[in-house]
Amino acid sequence: MSDNGVVTELITPRALSREDIARWREINLGSPSLRSPFLSYFYAAAAEQVFRRVKVAKFVRKGTVVGFFPLQFQSYLHQALGWAERVSGELSDSFGIVADSTLRLTATQLLRLSRLSALYFTHLEESQKQYGLDGEQPETGLRIEFPDGGEAYWGELRRLDGKFTADTERRERKLVQAFGPVDFVFRHADSRHALEHLIAAKRAQYARTDAGDSLGRASARDFLFALSAGHDADCIPVLS
Repeated sequence: MSDNGVVTELITPRALSREDIARWREINLGSPSLRSPFLSYFYAAAAEQVFRRVKVAKFVRKGTVVGFFPLQFQSYLHQALGWAERVSGELSDSFGIVADSTLRLTATQLLRLSRLSALYFTHLEESQKQYGLDGEQPETGLRIEFPDGGEAYWGELRRLDGKFTADTERRERKLVQAFGPVDFVFRHADSRHALEHLIAAKRAQYARTDAGDSLGRASARDFLFALSAGHDADCIPVLS
């Protein structure tokens, strides 16, 4: 399908070529707003293993791939009706199109190019407006960034809120006294065992606080295991 010089192919993540995957990564790295692991190729490919009805709209202009739009359908009926949602549903903390700055679409063009009649989503960054994605009920979101590293962030936070940082450090000392030294491991050698422990602890917290259990469904847990089994540094499991 084409619109305004843009041709679209709607395919599965696994059907993308190596060149397509490299292009996806190139676009991710080219813009700070697109460097989220939730917007990586690996995230979409892992979701396809579990949720099955995951698609990618590949946008091409004059033979050059200018963007990718990952999405999924809850059911075969939704797919037939063209009703899409963000990849992995409520497990995703960021949603949108991964495209270079030359792609400009209206919401109507985006739906038509993606063969959709409706799109339900949350966690959309404001910069996505340029690609034709705009929410109907904007809300302020929260995000923590560490552009200069963790130590610089903590130093600045100590300057801005000494009471908070002092209390946090006090709690850390109590934790060490009770359980011994605390180490942070970015990627565990036995990732499945570590993730099983983390999921169990998180679900216990949900139960204690009467919060909704987003990990109650087997598919949610299977998806996190699919992510942890990969080796792409752009994408790691996130529990929120």
